[in-house]
Amino acid sequence: MPAATTVLDVGCSTGYLGEALRARNCRVWGVDRDAAAVAEAKASYEGVCVVDLDECDELPWPERSFDVVLCGDVIEHLRDPARALRLVRRYVSPGGRLVLSVPNVAHVSVRLPLLVGRFEYRRSGILDETHLRLFTFRTARTLVESSGFAIDRVLGGSDHFGALLERFGAAACIVRGLLAYNIIVVARVAK
Repeated sequence: MPAATTVLDVGCSTGYLGEALRARNCRVWGVDRDAAAVAEAKASYEGVCVVDLDECDELPWPERSFDVVLCGDVIEHLRDPARALRLVRRYVSPGGRLVLSVPNVAHVSVRLPLLVGRFEYRRSGILDETHLRLFTFRTARTLVESSGFAIDRVLGGSDHFGALLERFGAAACIVRGLLAYNIIVVARVAK
């Protein structure tokens, strides 16, 4: 995240990311559908409000006012992620970016159990029981592009292999589907 940017944190939870962004001199606003989390997040954001992206048609700020709209592990919880991305697209400033992260359902920790017939939801992680949508690198890319964005970069995120996943060019694309825990998409509003 570039320092000193205006950021809309979609799915801001209790504000832990807002604190880190403020430390980089960013100005940060947030939305979340959990009223208790929003109450806690107020200390970390210039403005934060309760918003259910499955239900709302607009956000309480002027359109085109954020340098970065951050959707960190949130759209997989929505009934209609494309609708939500089309909504937040309106709030990206000219030259601004969307930064989106979703869990990678093609990760080896999901694939191997699937080989023996196990596909079990859990309390957290890639198969979190609250996830309504699942994504691979291809489907994440398709969703972002079909929602009116042009993709700048697609990265694989992993606590263990993150730096390696992007080092080996085309070969990295083959293994990142297996080893990337998260899919990170950086995009701009398409013309």
